[in-house]
Amino acid sequence: MGKHNRKRLCPAAGQEIERYECAAGRHTKYQCPESCPHNPFSADRYQDFLLLERRADEHFINWLRRGGKDLSALAELMSGFGTSAEPQAAYFHRICREGIYRTGTGGSRAYDAWVDSFSAADTDTRFVLAARKRMAPCVIEVQYVLDEVRTRAIDLLDPSGTPFLIADRSLARHAGRFFVYAGHLYPLPHFCRLFGTAIRIPSFGRLAMGEAIRLLLEHLGGPAAAEHPKVWLGENFELFERALRSSAIARRKAMMENVDAYFGKALYKLNASPEAATAALARHPDLRPDRLSEDERREGFSSATCVYARDTDEERRTAGPDAVLGRILVGPLYMRLEAMGGARLDKLRGRFEEYMGSLVQFEAERRDNLARRLALSEPGHDPQLVPPKLVENVPQLATGVSRVAVPEGVSPEQVAAAARKNADRRFLDEPLPGLRGASPRAAVSDPELRSILITMMKERVAMADEQSLERGVAEDPTWMLEELGLKEICFPPPLAFRRGA
Repeated sequence: MGKHNRKRLCPAAGQEIERYECAAGRHTKYQCPESCPHNPFSADRYQDFLLLERRADEHFINWLRRGGKDLSALAELMSGFGTSAEPQAAYFHRICREGIYRTGTGGSRAYDAWVDSFSAADTDTRFVLAARKRMAPCVIEVQYVLDEVRTRAIDLLDPSGTPFLIADRSLARHAGRFFVYAGHLYPLPHFCRLFGTAIRIPSFGRLAMGEAIRLLLEHLGGPAAAEHPKVWLGENFELFERALRSSAIARRKAMMENVDAYFGKALYKLNASPEAATAALARHPDLRPDRLSEDERREGFSSATCVYARDTDEERRTAGPDAVLGRILVGPLYMRLEAMGGARLDKLRGRFEEYMGSLVQFEAERRDNLARRLALSEPGHDPQLVPPKLVENVPQLATGVSRVAVPEGVSPEQVAAAARKNADRRFLDEPLPGLRGASPRAAVSDPELRSILITMMKERVAMADEQSLERGVAEDPTWMLEELGLKEICFPPPLAFRRGA
């Protein structure tokens, strides 16, 4: 009985083997399936694997702390290990560079020599340490999250574009479709593992992410520095990260510079009674009553009116059939106009003076540049690290406001969701400048435009997933991909969508 207990059924060998044979031959002599209950390298045994990986980390960190002539650059870095609750990404970049990627004379690596001679740990721990010999920088694009542990992704630095699985509970919890991360990855038998902290890479708009990465590497001297971008990134990942952040900040600033985000107010003196002013407004079909806020009541205003856009106004295209130009507030002596956008305030003033004629007299106006405030709050960046093409043709942001009536028995959230769905449906048939005037439906059948559309829709899906994960807005745009026939990017939504969040 005792001898039988020392044996276990091995699905790889097709027979019972001794326990020590299982431990010694796991993923070396035997090609262990993930379904084997004795396989610690399994998503189903994720907690057991984390303990195993933690043991490997302890051996690795202790080796780095001991240092030696080949690891002298790590002495100061390792002295601060564990002093921060959340080490920065740069910390892990340096560990990878100095501890794993750095080669000495003759092209040999200190890490390889240490792992090959290391014998102080159990077989599984040594297997993890040996797997890290294949660690490399990566720029992963998430395709979809399978479950609470596994995420399917591609490496944008891999020309083959072959999908693979990453076992990382934090990534599975926070990732959405087409989120892109830069970090360091090493392969294990059934999945890959990220080492340390990966950084999220923001969207580059109409530019496909792979093309944006290529431009960054070229701008930083990557292709000239090495035959393969992963080799160059192993030495220069921190520079690459700074360039990513600088490029993202530069793009946001460029967008803010071009957007009309003035919040304007215009004051008109009343030459008639407030009742006469309200009656004059009531005669026009593109005006509808609006609610006053408590602050507005305290200011002395007695009524509010929304000025809706006409069929010929641009606002109808950007904000839909319920688009408004702004509001008109009626007080005892003055009337005040409010609008988001300097051009929209000019239009509102023209309409208002058309409505009111001699009943009012212009007094003053004020315009606050909200975009400038946002631009000033952006952190500093190094423009020398930004490829010029990444700040060309940045998306042109447009502000828009719409007012939708809320029927009885329907929540405002339901009305807002229906409005967003209607806007998405209009988008499918709307001519877009980014598609050279074609609509998304028309662009699908043109190979060149289809590629641009895929980039556009990836960004749209990623934004929807981000809203769902951060704010619980569960509106899955997969139906848009299905209607357009973009099967190549039609992946399951994040777990939050599937749970009905």
